[in-house]
Amino acid sequence: MGLNFVMMFEMFSNITANLNFGEGNPPDPTIMFDHMKYLPLIILTTAIFQFGWQWSVGTSLHSKLPENTKMNIKVFKAFLIVPFIYTIVISVGMGFLFKNMSELMQMGAQMDGQSPPDELPKFLMFILIFILLHLFSMVCIFYNIYFIARSLKSVEIQETAKGDQYIGEFFLTWFLLIGIWFLQPRINTIFSETEIRE
Repeated sequence: MGLNFVMMFEMFSNITANLNFGEGNPPDPTIMFDHMKYLPLIILTTAIFQFGWQWSVGTSLHSKLPENTKMNIKVFKAFLIVPFIYTIVISVGMGFLFKNMSELMQMGAQMDGQSPPDELPKFLMFILIFILLHLFSMVCIFYNIYFIARSLKSVEIQETAKGDQYIGEFFLTWFLLIGIWFLQPRINTIFSETEIRE
């Protein structure tokens, strides 16, 4: 994930350096959109790491849950696949949008002052569907964070964890860039103790 931050820093540094601030000319937005073509790659690599880690941790911890703790692994897997596919679709769409942004801007300039096209209702329906899918994807992500946090705490204390017992793990999983430094050693300990017992 650190590589992604380096890539983002490089991308935004190039955008800032090439906008020619203070030279009396307005900045050319096509320069910014030309650099934004790397953003889908950054998003996809982050998604692969994050969802891959969640899949690995969630399925591994589920097999170690105490017998009285019931958590549905099928829902977890389905709710992990949905946001991953959503992220891929959004990244591909962003890549297409940024690649063709100069043409889209020219079309917008040609339509300036004209009545909206007949496609407007379809576009608004697309926006509504996009918002609903985005909200559902967020619900899936929060369920997966809950699943991992509760599973980790339940395995550690060997009983069904209550909400106040795993709230810390929830936020550490949510902010994974920081949380992984605290969570992964605990997860490694759980599995190393299991190997020693066997």
